[in-house]
Amino acid sequence: RIEDAEAFIASLEPTSPQYIAKGKELSDSALALHLRQAKTIFSTAQAWGYLKANPFQKVKLGNLRRREWHFISVEEFNAIIDQTPSLREKALYGVIYWCGLRFGEAANLRWEGRCIDFERGEISVFNRPATKTLPPFRVKDYEARIVPMNTWIMGMLKQLHALRQDHCPYVFLTPERLER
Repeated sequence: RIEDAEAFIASLEPTSPQYIAKGKELSDSALALHLRQAKTIFSTAQAWGYLKANPFQKVKLGNLRRREWHFISVEEFNAIIDQTPSLREKALYGVIYWCGLRFGEAANLRWEGRCIDFERGEISVFNRPATKTLPPFRVKDYEARIVPMNTWIMGMLKQLHALRQDHCPYVFLTPERLER
């Protein structure tokens, strides 16, 4: 019944000991994930003839809770950079902060190809099919884009490029990490 489906979603609680100890509730995104999965499972059961109707089909979560964002100021970012010992990590943090890349997008930047254009001062983020040696990369929501780099980022990446080892195609991975 739809009432049971709604009660099930409402009764979900965290299972992580850290969340339980802090008294945290499941986030809206976690509840939405559970609801999507329940809809899929019960739709399959309906298609196979085990159910007449999917009780989760009409369940809605209602209004989502808004959480306050904490934006890192330039001063806070500089304090982080001052405590970061590695050039590679400083460049990674800089690309994420100043260019607005997601971690996965930054981690998948490669020296070869059209990812980093030093002449134009741009970073390109795009889908990449798999090859014999590299896994595929898919941009979230297919948001392929080109973002500008400031001079600080360009300088950091140029220093990193000068130190790169030829057998590692990725900007922010070391060959040791690539072999794991």
